[in-house]
Amino acid sequence: MKKIYIIITLILFSQLVKSQLTPSNSYPQIPGKTIPFNGEKCASHYMDEFLKRFDPAYSLNRQSIEQHTQQILQTASVSRSGGVNRGVVYTVPIVFHVLHEGENVGDSTNISNAQIYSCLAALNRDFRRNGADGGIAQTGPLGADAEIEFCLARKDPNGNFTTGITRHDMSGVQGYLDSGVYHSATWRSDASMKSMVQWNPAEYINIWVVNKIRSTTNIYQGGGGGVIGYATFPGGPAASDGVVIRFSATGNDISGTKGYNLWSATNDNRVLTHEMGHYFNLYHTFQSTTSCTVTSPCATSGDLCCDTPPTIVGSGNACTTPVCPLDNKENYMQYQNGSCASDFTPDQVSRMRAVLALGGSRHSLTTTQNCGVANQVNPAVTNLFFQVDSICTNLIPGFAVICNNGFDTLTSLRLNYDIDGVSPNVYFWSGSIPPYECDTIALPALTVASGNHNFNISIDSTLINGSLNDGFTGDNFFVKSFISRDKFSVIVDITTDCSAQEISWLLRDTNGIVFLSGSGYTQQIQNILESACLDSGCYEFVIYDSWGDGLQGKGFCGSNGRFTLTDFGSGQIIAKTINPNFGDSLISSFCLPYNSLLNPGFKGCDTVYPNYPVYLTDTSLSFPAVYKWFWDFGDGTTSTQTNPVKRYSAIGTYDVKMVVENAALKDSLSKLGCVVVIPTPPGFCDTLYNFDNALDSMIFYKLLGTWGYYPGHNGANITGYAEPFNLSGASNSVQRIVLPVIKADAGTPNSSFVVNIYDDNAGSPGAILSTDTIKINSLVAGVSNEVYLTTPPFISGNFWAGLELEYGNGDTLVITTANNRIGGVNTTFVKTGGIWQSSTGVAAINTSLGIKVIYTDLPATGTVNVTRNRICQGQSTSFSATGLANYDSLKWFFPGGTPSFSTNINQTVSYATAGTYKAILYLEGVCSNDSLISTIVVDTAGATISFTETSLAICEQDTVAFDGTLNGRGTIYWTYPTGLPSSSNLEDNTIFFSTPGVYPIKMKVDNGCGSDSIVKTLTVRDYPTTTISPGDTTICDGSSITLSINGGTSYAWSSGGATQSVSVSPTATTQYWGVASNANCIGDTAYVTITNNRIPNVTANANPTLVCLGSAIYFSMTGSNAITYDWDYGDGTTSSVPNASHIYSAPGTYIATVKGTFGLCDSSNSIQVIVNDCTGLEEESLASSIVVYPNPANRFLNISILESEMENVKMAIFNSSGNMVHSSLISSQTEQTTIDINSFSEGVYLIRFNSENKVVTKKLIVVK
Repeated sequence: MKKIYIIITLILFSQLVKSQLTPSNSYPQIPGKTIPFNGEKCASHYMDEFLKRFDPAYSLNRQSIEQHTQQILQTASVSRSGGVNRGVVYTVPIVFHVLHEGENVGDSTNISNAQIYSCLAALNRDFRRNGADGGIAQTGPLGADAEIEFCLARKDPNGNFTTGITRHDMSGVQGYLDSGVYHSATWRSDASMKSMVQWNPAEYINIWVVNKIRSTTNIYQGGGGGVIGYATFPGGPAASDGVVIRFSATGNDISGTKGYNLWSATNDNRVLTHEMGHYFNLYHTFQSTTSCTVTSPCATSGDLCCDTPPTIVGSGNACTTPVCPLDNKENYMQYQNGSCASDFTPDQVSRMRAVLALGGSRHSLTTTQNCGVANQVNPAVTNLFFQVDSICTNLIPGFAVICNNGFDTLTSLRLNYDIDGVSPNVYFWSGSIPPYECDTIALPALTVASGNHNFNISIDSTLINGSLNDGFTGDNFFVKSFISRDKFSVIVDITTDCSAQEISWLLRDTNGIVFLSGSGYTQQIQNILESACLDSGCYEFVIYDSWGDGLQGKGFCGSNGRFTLTDFGSGQIIAKTINPNFGDSLISSFCLPYNSLLNPGFKGCDTVYPNYPVYLTDTSLSFPAVYKWFWDFGDGTTSTQTNPVKRYSAIGTYDVKMVVENAALKDSLSKLGCVVVIPTPPGFCDTLYNFDNALDSMIFYKLLGTWGYYPGHNGANITGYAEPFNLSGASNSVQRIVLPVIKADAGTPNSSFVVNIYDDNAGSPGAILSTDTIKINSLVAGVSNEVYLTTPPFISGNFWAGLELEYGNGDTLVITTANNRIGGVNTTFVKTGGIWQSSTGVAAINTSLGIKVIYTDLPATGTVNVTRNRICQGQSTSFSATGLANYDSLKWFFPGGTPSFSTNINQTVSYATAGTYKAILYLEGVCSNDSLISTIVVDTAGATISFTETSLAICEQDTVAFDGTLNGRGTIYWTYPTGLPSSSNLEDNTIFFSTPGVYPIKMKVDNGCGSDSIVKTLTVRDYPTTTISPGDTTICDGSSITLSINGGTSYAWSSGGATQSVSVSPTATTQYWGVASNANCIGDTAYVTITNNRIPNVTANANPTLVCLGSAIYFSMTGSNAITYDWDYGDGTTSSVPNASHIYSAPGTYIATVKGTFGLCDSSNSIQVIVNDCTGLEEESLASSIVVYPNPANRFLNISILESEMENVKMAIFNSSGNMVHSSLISSQTEQTTIDINSFSEGVYLIRFNSENKVVTKKLIVVK
């Protein structure tokens, strides 16, 4: 990812034509980062938190400073009540920069010297724990004398005498009157403000006194909430180092009687004391705390001071009602009413003194000579004013303002004064003026004649405090010019605009008495000329316009009106039109006699390198105030700014001339050889750009007739923008490009553009020398974004810098251009259709891009070498920086190592704890910084391992997932016998096993510091082959059969069994399956069919069952389910005919058996038959005793028993099949028995008669 830093600038957008862009500040900002702001009065901790979070260099600086502070606190001669180097009083110089709104000194935001002196005196009392503070008793139980004193600087950065107070009119700076310093998490106009005036922060404490401090949600107006001040902690960017405080919080006036411009809640000066604590590395007492509970360890948490009781932030802690029970409400670093603030604790004092001690980040403040000579006395005459009453007495009572700019209290002095150098007068003064305070001394009145005069006053430099010499005599003189006369003739000259009827006016004194007036004019343009004879005194000229546009000309006539008031006697203009559009009224105040003054002066002459800024500041003494400036810089360029910033491109010596004008006078001052431009030495850092670095020069255009902007995405399909530059001499390295961005709307998350450096191809962009792709959503709109080049090219001669855009993603990227071009000609080239050409030929716009090129001739470079990048816990490795070039300082940072910080080129570092660490080499160069990072891996002395697995019992052709855990660091080695793969160095593996068996699985680690191993046993089972015995089998219905599975150790049957053998009894032909398994390894499925045969059902029949020998018996069977039937007649003969007749060969009783067969299944049934030998008489007689008739018969059969001895005769009739078709019992007493045979079929039947074991058989024939 590309490195992008932000330079915060103020951009105001106009949708009609263009936008204004302030100059960027001089220190890097962070893109798109903000810190929530809670509307507190102090913003120092927000600035600290913001920079810590988003600026790595600042975080490293803060860590280094804190480490140094702790080392001093631990190793110096320290006691709880003493502190660091106690007994040594540190004296540090302060410069106050008053950024006012254009008022006179002492009015509103342009606070007086006396107010600043009171602020400094209170600051010294607080830090020295001196209770003489207008009623604030410094009696807190934890207080300590910080032994830190502050002085107003007496030597400026050029070695000249200074009062330690600079004043700057900000009324012409856009946005300042409305918003003041715009304080937010991105510190927008904070940077612009500080870039206007700052003295070397290593030698002075810069304090900016401002009109307002605006947060993201609130402008602090002098009451209620909002930011009152903020300071930078040690270690921040030098360009922002110092304290910012509101003018109404700068001073000390407990009684409120001194006339200072103070808000009542800040008249005790505790705001500056509080912010100075931050400046010297103190946090709020409620830092990082959310409760009233003591945090531990106190030295590394909270505000890092063990003797400040825990507290939490409140809405201004009342002195009588603290937020927490143990609240140190008297502490300056608390939020509380200043009326009870009185203490820095010993630990706080020690922290502050640590940064001032030798090696501390602010130690350089204690070694300067900018405070002057210690214990000197240094009075100064800073002002002289008087009143004139020429009609009464012609006496001039003078009043001199004397200020003590020294260290000792001023107790006496001698003043010499006169008018026009005639009749010198002496005044001996005695009294008490503390250091940095002022007093007004009334001088005896002098008599003066009418006319022009000079009032001269001086301090005798040899009689200070009795007999001491003045430490500095450059401020001992003051001259006041004035005019004295009896009467004053004032000429009023008015020319109205073209609507004279709107104008009225009057001239009055301060009591409201009107001397002249006018109104009711009827002409379009009215010329008015009147005069008044006035006494000495003060007056007001008031002019009114009923339309509300002052004397501004209308469109149909165009000319503006004007007015002047002139003192006829002196010819001086005492009031005149400056801005004709004054609205509905304008009051011009003046006093008579009118003592106008204009002594032109300016400072800022300097010796600089080409293109370096020269800060020229107007120091003219003027009454009334200067309102017009004209500067001639001696190189053909000019400016009308109050305090211009000029850059010279060519080496040489330049004269500078300033022309100033107030309402009455015009004068000039020239300084020969004011600016000397010398060649840039090696190792510089400089900036190239093609525009005048003016506040109103930065714009952009909304194209007419199409969509989009110039320069940026637009309907003209401009895909590239480039600016030409030149680097003469040896090759220089282009480090980064500054892009002032107006809009940065990405159509997609990956939308991007490229920043290119091109060589020159006959006056247009040529081959690309370096290119960097930048995502649009990484930019911050409304600010200048710095793009660090990944590969900075070395260039000598002409080259181009620019950007190329992509279309089609819905992106909108807009940067700035400039109307005020260096040389006044167009410089921008644009790319359309792949061709570069001047922008005037495409967009008809004659401009220069607002981009800047930052370059150096000697970029910082180096290489990090490490003896061992991987070591064991407790071991050390060595770092060395080689190939170093073009660097100012070298810093090593070893987080987790010992030491953790070093400035040595070679350093050996030990690591006690296992882990992965970064070693950082930070090289600081003149123009570029380089951070080189190496990674160090520290292994534990004895690494341990463990692993889990999905299973230790699997089937062949299966996989196992092994999940290893390494405690510590080292190289892992796995072995998997018969596995695929068979070994691995990965922590987690999935292994395939194809062969059954029992195998050891081993995981081992070795980090060179020790080893560990684990072995687990894995069982790989086979898939068994399943068979069932017996195979397919037939059984008879009602039978059972035992089936058995062969193979495996566990079983499953379709019949529900889980044993190796099961018994089944199917009622029909059935297929059974079985499965054999080895644990979870399930084999294939085997099948067997059991065929169920039915058992035949047979019944044997014989007809008749009793026959005479030789007679046939008809055997028949009935039944089912048989396929074959077989008879065994019981006499040794058989038959396979189901129904057949059989004649027995011998009388006897026989058992005839019939068997039905179905496959293997059969069934038998038997019947008994009797064969008699029927040849006996008795049988013949019986046969003749029974008569059967008719025979053959048809419907009825009659039977008669003739033998009376035959009783109860049983009769049975059988058909030819042997089936009995009728039976009955016949009594011998019955003469005749009739039987209905109508249902009988035609055929032969046998009738068997049985009585007392006597059997008679007769044949019956039935006919139909």
